[in-house]
Amino acid sequence: MNTGFRLLGKITLGALLVAAGPGAPADQEIQSQQSGTRINPATTLDYKDKKFIQKAARDGMAEVELGRLAQRKTSSEQVKQFAVQMEQDHRQANDELRQIAEDKGISMPASLDSAQNKKIANFKKESGPDFDRKFMADMVLDHEEDLKFFREASQNAADPEVKGFARKTEQKIIEHLDLARKVAMQVGATGTQPEMNGSNAASRTNSGSDAGTPADPANSGSK
Repeated sequence: MNTGFRLLGKITLGALLVAAGPGAPADQEIQSQQSGTRINPATTLDYKDKKFIQKAARDGMAEVELGRLAQRKTSSEQVKQFAVQMEQDHRQANDELRQIAEDKGISMPASLDSAQNKKIANFKKESGPDFDRKFMADMVLDHEEDLKFFREASQNAADPEVKGFARKTEQKIIEHLDLARKVAMQVGATGTQPEMNGSNAASRTNSGSDAGTPADPANSGSK
């Protein structure tokens, strides 16, 4: 009889250990006290927030690559300084976003999309002053679109961490846009409204006004 109870106890303990699994981390799953079921955090995140994380990550990767390319191709010290700052700032933002995505169980994109790859390939064909003009014209349009995208998330994202990231990055994008317009004017890129300061740029972008047409940009459709 005692042997039977001991055997039953071992079987019960073994079943509990198997059910518990190899120690699933608490920050990866949420235990429902009512039903006893485990919920992946990714399933609780708003769909628009998920799409924001994935698009922001891919766009950030593209900005880093474009910044690195510009540092090699430019003939302008002003363009080079802009490219260095853009690469550094977007790399830092990408790292912050990656941490948020990991905490929430969201997969980050592993590569750029076809439009972004095409844009980079087109810029690789340019050099000298032509590269500088086309690159900076594209950077103005790029950051205007980025500003609209991040402002919408900073106002409407459901998740507090996603909203906080969007709000913080929005301010950095305003700085980039202001600098991009100034550098665009210095290298002779047309249609970029370089005379506008950062605050005016932000309000203009928020109102939905379109920027002028850049001088033959090398495919600006990555965003």
